[in-house]
Amino acid sequence: MSYEIKQYNGSEFAGKSVFADVDFFPALDRINQYAKDSGVTIFVTSSYRDYVIEVKKDNHEIGHAIDMNLIINATGHLCNSECLPNDPDAKVFFDLIRNDGELRTGLDFHQPDPVHIDDGYNQNIIAWTIKHDGGNTGVSSTDEIAGNTNSSEGPDVSDLTRKNKKDFFLVQVF
Repeated sequence: MSYEIKQYNGSEFAGKSVFADVDFFPALDRINQYAKDSGVTIFVTSSYRDYVIEVKKDNHEIGHAIDMNLIINATGHLCNSECLPNDPDAKVFFDLIRNDGELRTGLDFHQPDPVHIDDGYNQNIIAWTIKHDGGNTGVSSTDEIAGNTNSSEGPDVSDLTRKNKKDFFLVQVF
């Protein structure tokens, strides 16, 4: 698994260009439709971010999140983090996000982040780390992982443990 960052274009997106993992595009299509259905335009302030946070697996890092404000189409009003939790048109939009089954709004986070929408990819830390690292074990062969460089049969590598960015997890080689 890895991520492929490309520019996404949706009819209901404005502001900064959206750069996201192509695997997140179907979610962005749904977000675009929810905006259309609720009479808002998504004013993007951030999407993919190329940085590393050691203690937090941020979905922006793998192109599975956006930060945004909403433009209320009926009035042209820009609704930012202050008004997003209370605006009736924003509520319609966020209810559609909440009912999606995959998407999350930062309004529902323990520490609310009203401008944030993602697909919760980081809820599975193993999948997030594998996607982030591109499935790369950091070595050139299974023999190198096992410390066996002269075996003609190769080592048993059905279960391997590796350390990556302070996280330990199991890697299965198929």
